[in-house]
Amino acid sequence: MRVSPECAPCLLNRAVSALELSGTDDETKMAATMKALSNLRAGFKPTAVPAVLEVKDMEMIKRLTGNSDPYRQLKLNATLTAKEISAKIPQARSAPDQEFKRLALMATAANGMEFDVRGYSFDANDLIKPSPFEIDQTDRFWQAVKSGRSVTYIMDNAGEHVFDAILVNFLAKYTKVTVLVKTIPLLNDVTLQDLEGMRWHENVRLLGFTPRAIGALPEDLPEGTKLVLAKGMANFETLTEEHPGIDVYHALKVKCLPVSRAVGARLLSNVFVTS
Repeated sequence: MRVSPECAPCLLNRAVSALELSGTDDETKMAATMKALSNLRAGFKPTAVPAVLEVKDMEMIKRLTGNSDPYRQLKLNATLTAKEISAKIPQARSAPDQEFKRLALMATAANGMEFDVRGYSFDANDLIKPSPFEIDQTDRFWQAVKSGRSVTYIMDNAGEHVFDAILVNFLAKYTKVTVLVKTIPLLNDVTLQDLEGMRWHENVRLLGFTPRAIGALPEDLPEGTKLVLAKGMANFETLTEEHPGIDVYHALKVKCLPVSRAVGARLLSNVFVTS
């Protein structure tokens, strides 16, 4: 997905939010903000991808502030919230296709655990009683899984990963699943270290990658990938550009107008759609 005019203030807002969370002094905040503005002027053009532009700001902020993980406390809080909510959700005993749809909706609603998207605020009630999918292509994805195709599952936010793990372990009963996750802290995204020690089905493989954008790029996918389930807006931005020969499905909560227009769904809706 390419940038829209609304992306410019959002990118700057995200940089300022990261600076506030870093706990740095005012002088460093000013220097980093000026650098973020310079990055925006240099990189903002019609062909740019928001998630690619943003990673430059985040790495610059970590370098200037000396804080390698400004979102650490937010991630810990989100994970605690997700665990508390997931423990209250009753286990369903439905047919596999219906159970997949239910777990996919829970994992998609959990993509709402975002804390610095301009004009958006997270509501925990969305996890307890998620709105139905506005675009629902779960049946197509489930048919691909039933045919024996292995899945590369790309995770997004910390906290959200609690619900992702439930869905991944369900999918692993039917096929092999590679969980692709960042190896270094970036925004509030979950990292490989966060997943280690969790309980995983024997058909699950955890695979880390060093991010070159906020979302995964096609070249970050493991060799031989043919079916992808990518979580969140950043992965939507980076994986809707070009991925020949790979079926990519996106599960996300629509949290901004550019993504709303690109995906064809209303703001705050849950979607499960192929690109």
